[in-house]
Parts: sequence; structure tokens; C-alpha cells
Amino acid sequence: MLTDVGWPIKYPTSSIKSRDKLYDTALAYLQGVEEKLVRAEQPGDPNIAVGLKIPITTSDVTFLIDEVYRGRSVISAVSTKLYLIRWKLPDGPVLNRIGSGKNELRRTNLRLGDLVCMVKEEAILHFEKILKGGERVEDLYDQETITRVELRLEEAEAAEKDRV
Repeated sequence: MLTDVGWPIKYPTSSIKSRDKLYDTALAYLQGVEEKLVRAEQPGDPNIAVGLKIPITTSDVTFLIDEVYRGRSVISAVSTKLYLIRWKLPDGPVLNRIGSGKNELRRTNLRLGDLVCMVKEEAILHFEKILKGGERVEDLYDQETITRVELRLEEAEAAEKDRV
């Protein structure tokens, strides 16, 4: 982009770097939550989450936070300290195993259409009550919030169809 006199506009790199940190932090939090869910699902194996992969990339996180959730928490519309977390537990197991022995790949069944964007405090509460505590989303959120979330999840699912 050029100014009126033809000089390029310089964007502050600090804001770009802070967004990169936001995405990396959100991805790391999501990885941690998925590991906790796998450990809870199979409590007898302390090493079950070692090497666990999630099929979500930094680009996916960027897309979800910026495009689907418009850079705001779907719960409170706050735009700082954003995280991604599953909206609900899957009907089946969280962990998928591919192969066996040393060649076994452990990955979660996570999809873009499973994730919601929340601020840290909301994500922690959501994890404790819904994902770990077994409560229903209807017990924690009002109908307006649930409807808003469902619309965003549909948008993420539609985008996932085009994902390679």
C-alpha cells in the first residue's frame, strides 16, 4: 500500500509479532487441552499422550480466530488473550491410533468445526465444566450464546471442506 506521495506504508512489526504470539499460544493451549482429554479417556496409561498430534496448524488457528470468530471471544466479544477449545466432547473417543508399535501415530479426531474461540478464563471454565465436568453447554450458556456458537461452528465446518 502506498501513501499519497508514493511511499510505502510501514506497518508496525510489533503488532504482527504479537498476533503471531497469540496464534502460537492458542495452538499450544489447544494441544494441552487435547492431551488432558486423552489422558482422562485412558487413565491407566501415563504415556498415552506422549507424541500426540492434533490435526490443527497455526494457519488453521489464524483462520479460526480472525475469520470465523472475527478476532473476538464468541462468549463475551472480548478481543484479548484468545484461545481455542472444543465446544463439546465427541460422541466417540478423542484419540485415534493409526498403525502399531513404534510406528503408531496418535492423533485426536479434532476438526475445525469442533472449536470455539474464548478468552483464557472462559476457556478454563468451559474445560472444567463441559469437557472435564460432563455438564451440557445448555447448563452453562444461554440460548443466544449457543445459537451464535452454532452459526460459527457451521461456518468453520463449511471452510473445512475446502481444506487440504
